[in-house]
Amino acid sequence: MSKTPADWRMNAAAIVMDDAGNILLGARPERSPFLHFPQGGVKSGESVHEALFRELREEMGICSARLLADYPGLRYAYGKKNEKRARWRGQQQCFCLLRVQGVAPAVSCAGSAEFSSALWLPLADLVPSRFSPSKRAVAQSALAHFFPGFPAPASQRQITARCTPEHLYLFSPLSPLPPVPGAPLFGGGKEEARLHLSSQPLLRPGKEQRLLVVLLGMEGCGLKKALRSLAATLDPISTRIIPTPQRYALSPAAALPLPGEISLLAAGPYSAALREPSAPAVAALLDLENSLLAGGHSLLKIALHISPAGQQKRLQKKGKPFSPQGHAAGQASLFSLLAASSAPSPWLLIPADLSWYRDFLLHSLISRALSENFFSANRI
Repeated sequence: MSKTPADWRMNAAAIVMDDAGNILLGARPERSPFLHFPQGGVKSGESVHEALFRELREEMGICSARLLADYPGLRYAYGKKNEKRARWRGQQQCFCLLRVQGVAPAVSCAGSAEFSSALWLPLADLVPSRFSPSKRAVAQSALAHFFPGFPAPASQRQITARCTPEHLYLFSPLSPLPPVPGAPLFGGGKEEARLHLSSQPLLRPGKEQRLLVVLLGMEGCGLKKALRSLAATLDPISTRIIPTPQRYALSPAAALPLPGEISLLAAGPYSAALREPSAPAVAALLDLENSLLAGGHSLLKIALHISPAGQQKRLQKKGKPFSPQGHAAGQASLFSLLAASSAPSPWLLIPADLSWYRDFLLHSLISRALSENFFSANRI
């Protein structure tokens, strides 16, 4: 019988890179000859990123780092002598790539119970023998994912192309569909994504947070299924899902979240026959966008895009005809609405061809939107 995710201890691990491409590692020579990435268990009620930055402060004295990418779903089993085996089979890790300013900046292990010293090493020096046998496979997997061509040094341009959040498609009318990196922000597949989501605590806003998520989608993007998937990851007490916003057309305020609430306002689809926005309430709410932000609401605007091949596959399953002209018209209608939005919060356009990846991105976006520093650092 296979082990369930609960049998694995959730863990956040940091691959910290400086401006020269060196990687930060911790050591405790008196205990072991092996090197380790800063890492630690995720406490109850704590997100992976909260655990990550807490461990960096405690183990390395790092208080400022830029998060570039995540790679969840990696596992390794504890050795026979590990006292944690009484409670867990091993660790399920989310590796995170981070960037700090400067070349080999000073760090401090003074407050760490894990490391007595730290060192910066070139990527090419991170050979398997540097790591303990139980951790070698996951360490090499994470390095190979984040650095194309590993163990050969990767250029900063390659790293940037792999790890910047371009796939979140900050919408621009001049370039509505930026290229999607091969494995942006997530290197696993369907099972890893589901495993990651199943291990996360329910998302809930803070006591005074008011998050409004406006979600649009083209025909065939699976908007209703996306809402059902999101509903399973959000705290039901503090969440309102509004799949038919037309009923709020005369009173957009009825869709607004109260303090401590999330409202999901969904509209779509955009099809060949639909040249106008399908939800009057969406346009009405966006007209109020400046006043919403000034009034303390946080706003997340997401549009789901599907490729012609993806739409054809979805429509055929439903017994509906597919038309390339219809896809082009629906896409143009969606882009027209996005381009018309001149308010301070830009649209984020994400791919919906793979339903599990669509749901993974939606969960990740809302999780980021609810984090303490997201809106102060990234006004969206």
